[in-house]
Amino acid sequence: MVTKSKGKFRRINSLLLSLFLVICSIPISPQGASAEEDANLIKRFDFGTTESSVMEGYTQVTPETAYTEELKYGFADSTKVTATDRSTSDPIKSDFVSAIGTSFNVDLEPGNYSIAIIAGDDTEQTNIGIKAENIQKIQDIVVAKGEFIERTFDIALVEDQLKIELTGSAPKINALVITKLPEQNAGEISSVYIAGDSTVQTYDEYWKPEAGWGQMISRFFSTDVTFENNAIGGRSTKSFINEGRLDAILREIKPNDYLLVQFGHNDATISNPDRYASVPDYKNYLKTYINGVRQRGATPILVTPVGRRDFNAQTGKFNVSFPEYVKGMKEVAQEMDVDLVDLSTLSVAYYDSIGPEGTLSVFLHTAPGIYQAFPNGSQDNTHFQEYGAIQLGRLVSGGIKDLDIPLSAYVQDIEVPSKVPSKPTGVTASGISNAGAQLNWEKEEGADIYKIYRKLSTDSEYSLIGTSTLPSFNITGMEEAQTYHVVVSAVNGKGESEYSEVVTITTKKQH
Repeated sequence: MVTKSKGKFRRINSLLLSLFLVICSIPISPQGASAEEDANLIKRFDFGTTESSVMEGYTQVTPETAYTEELKYGFADSTKVTATDRSTSDPIKSDFVSAIGTSFNVDLEPGNYSIAIIAGDDTEQTNIGIKAENIQKIQDIVVAKGEFIERTFDIALVEDQLKIELTGSAPKINALVITKLPEQNAGEISSVYIAGDSTVQTYDEYWKPEAGWGQMISRFFSTDVTFENNAIGGRSTKSFINEGRLDAILREIKPNDYLLVQFGHNDATISNPDRYASVPDYKNYLKTYINGVRQRGATPILVTPVGRRDFNAQTGKFNVSFPEYVKGMKEVAQEMDVDLVDLSTLSVAYYDSIGPEGTLSVFLHTAPGIYQAFPNGSQDNTHFQEYGAIQLGRLVSGGIKDLDIPLSAYVQDIEVPSKVPSKPTGVTASGISNAGAQLNWEKEEGADIYKIYRKLSTDSEYSLIGTSTLPSFNITGMEEAQTYHVVVSAVNGKGESEYSEVVTITTKKQH
């Protein structure tokens, strides 16, 4: 990962250069670069009135500067732009423009850029924020009269035009410097980035046993590839872009890396305009992911929306979830020649193979009183518990293996085991208190998860108290001065093992 660190240093240097140029207003070219080369790397704009002076090396922008294809920069609607000159000696800070309801557009090649701004007013207060490519890059900030702010941000440009919008109640901009960042170099090993929703994301320990398939997929790959799961709940192709999440991936992704993309669940929520994307819009958004990744020398892989626990009550057969979006993604994959894992089909076939009852252990169906995040239990037919996330991760990994691309070579251990695991051994309890204990045991070959059961020594039936993907578990919620029997089982895609030997735990009495 040395290459990645060097890339970060180069970006930091570029940011410092941009700030230096704007703050000091010294137009310099990269060492050894011609003026033409410099124009391709750095663009400087001085905003103000037509009468005011312009900083040397900067391009003047006034309210009359309307965008044209010949000019290659300017305001989309110059009638919504005004300018003011305070007649000070500073050519940058003396004057400014205000633009509300329009954008300042600059033609650029797709790539990663650093954007630096100066904003303020000698005489009146400024209230300004910056949107770039519909992403709020600088939150609205109040700048007192006589004060100026200098801010810098990065943007991953996918289209061939950068659109900058001013937000806030009194937006005023003095100068803008755009610096092209160096292209990323391939890393020593490939990274697989993941963009998706709550069925894909990695969950904090608090939400146990809820998990996404992106959280579990790495177990089916060798350590010669790394995973960066950027999936997050409630997002669609649209909102993932507008919140800057794709932008963050594109600024980090390198040649020979990959991006897995699964959306559809939230795109279909017509009641939420921030998320909703019609199927035609969904397809266009997917193309943004594809183009952005390919521009940076990486490989996109589309993953059709995973199926929900939705079945025909008479036949027990599962329905395809979000069929219009599944179809739309397949059409994009064919049109743009993109690799695709049909998780929709794979997941429905898997659900059919285990039946409606079997899928209860796949989806987030839990009993009350077991997990802190779900004290009343859960009957969730969309999201997965750890066991289910592992099985879905297995399906995605198998789909990648079948693509026969370089990433396929790193897939391993995707076959469903031929037998259930052996019962766990070496189960011990330590750290016994008045209400809990730490349980540990030997890792069992072929186990996906472990189930932990408990009962009072005087009871006859065990109750499930939790699951774990690791050979350890923190038992809580016991009563003081009581004796309990605890057993552990190992579970894989084939089924559940016998119980381990009984471990007896007698809680302490609180003094």
